[in-house]
Amino acid sequence: MERSEFIRGFAEIDYYNQSKIIVDDVAFSWIGSVFFVELGSKIIFDQNIFLSVIPQILSLVIGLLLAQTISASLAARFTGNYE
Repeated sequence: MERSEFIRGFAEIDYYNQSKIIVDDVAFSWIGSVFFVELGSKIIFDQNIFLSVIPQILSLVIGLLLAQTISASLAARFTGNYE
C-alpha cells in the first residue's frame, strides 16, 4: 500500500460522527440516568417557597396550554386543510 492510498483511506473515516454516536450512547444510557438520580436526591423542596410560586406556575401552565392549542389549531387549519 502506497503512502497516498493510506492517507486517502485514513481521511475517509468520519471520526466526528463515530465520536458523537459513542458520546450520545454513553450519555443517554448510563451516565445520564446516574446524573439525574444524583441530582434528584439532592433537591430540597421548601414548602413555603413552593406555595408562594403556585400563581406563577398556574399562569405559565395555562399560557402554555393556550399557546399549544392555538398553535395546533392554526397548523391544522392552514397546513392540514381542516376547516
